[in-house]
Amino acid sequence: MFKNKKNIWAFSAVVALVVITALFAFRRASSASGSIETATVTKLELSETVSASGKLAAQPYTVLTWKTNGTVKEVNIQVGRKVKAGEILLSLEATSAPASVISAQADLVNAKLELENVLKSSLELAQAQQKAADAMQAVKDAQDNVTKLEYRRASDDLVQQTQDEIDLAKEKVSRAEDAYKRVKDRPEGDSLKAQASLNLVNARAERDDKIALLNWYLGKYDEIDAAQYRAALAVAEAQLADAQREVERLKDGPNADEVAAAQARVDAAQATVNSLFIIAPFDGEVLAVEHVAGEAVQTGSTAVYLADMNHLYVEAQVDESDIASVQVGQAAEVTLDALPGVTFTGQVTRINPVGESVSGLVKYNVRIDLQPASGQAFIPLGTTANLTILVQAARSALTVPITAIQNDAQGEFVLTVDNQRISVVTGAIVDDRVIISGNLQPGQSLLLNNTSSFEAPNPLAGGK
Repeated sequence: MFKNKKNIWAFSAVVALVVITALFAFRRASSASGSIETATVTKLELSETVSASGKLAAQPYTVLTWKTNGTVKEVNIQVGRKVKAGEILLSLEATSAPASVISAQADLVNAKLELENVLKSSLELAQAQQKAADAMQAVKDAQDNVTKLEYRRASDDLVQQTQDEIDLAKEKVSRAEDAYKRVKDRPEGDSLKAQASLNLVNARAERDDKIALLNWYLGKYDEIDAAQYRAALAVAEAQLADAQREVERLKDGPNADEVAAAQARVDAAQATVNSLFIIAPFDGEVLAVEHVAGEAVQTGSTAVYLADMNHLYVEAQVDESDIASVQVGQAAEVTLDALPGVTFTGQVTRINPVGESVSGLVKYNVRIDLQPASGQAFIPLGTTANLTILVQAARSALTVPITAIQNDAQGEFVLTVDNQRISVVTGAIVDDRVIISGNLQPGQSLLLNNTSSFEAPNPLAGGK
């Protein structure tokens, strides 16, 4: 938050004249009393701002009107309701509309059927093309399988490792066979005999698995596998040929122009049918509803005011003397004439660099986007918005009364209560005080001179 103050860096001839006049009046009054007065050095927090005014608006905002004559059938909304884009807000009795609108409903059905037929031909071609692409991939995969029949599937090291594992597996089988022979004459159900039999079965299975793996590594397909791979390749090639013939049959079907024309007929019929309704073009809030059920309406008559109240903004005109200080991103505060006591915050989002003449003065359009006001139910669009743009953040400055400033041959100075002379440099005037720089501290007491020789800065002469 920041307070709305005048621009402390700019002066006008009128302001200077007022300050000088007030200073002379003060001198006369003080001289008449003959009193000695003191004052203290004060530190103020000063910020540079630019003020302007404009009208509160929302984006998007629209006034929805009827596109045909008729009688209102339903009003599905009320003021303040939030609606979604595409939602039907009001509708007309279909039989109350002109004949062209009534017949458009049948035209829409026919146009949709026509479009469906056109698109169906296009869809069939697209599906055939996809099927042909899938068939080409199937042929490639089948060809790869047939090609593998001629090549080994593993390196020499992996083949040797597997062969060594087979030799170990054979030795394991031999030991298992010897162990089983020693117990095979035992009666059925004997635990040692059963375990020896199981060990022998497992050893033989492990050996056979290793042998099968080595055969697969060496590419030694059996004839059944080879026949299946070759048959799969033949089937894939036949399916590809069928798919390509289907593409050739369909490729001369409807072109893009025919599809576009069919879609245009649907859109035209739909637009005519939609004239029976008031449809929300965007998400927003209903600001006003102009009709009730049973009321007759005419083409062009207003039906609904709709706005997105979450996106408020103000467009204001800033004087050419201030526009150089305004930049996109600067913070702003906005008050509304229609809502006293309510303050909105926002920031500058756009500056039009092309000025326009307004009553002989050049001004520039500046847009400020606002943050939504929390808990504020009613916000009137179009009300006067008074804005203050913070163009320079607050800074500390020392100020003294104007009558504390004196001049001599060495320049401007002030006197402390113990008559110590301290040189100062004066700056802008804020109310009845002047900003100074010098070897002073806040709270320090100074003498006021009723015959002070301080002169207010003359902006026309380029002075302080």
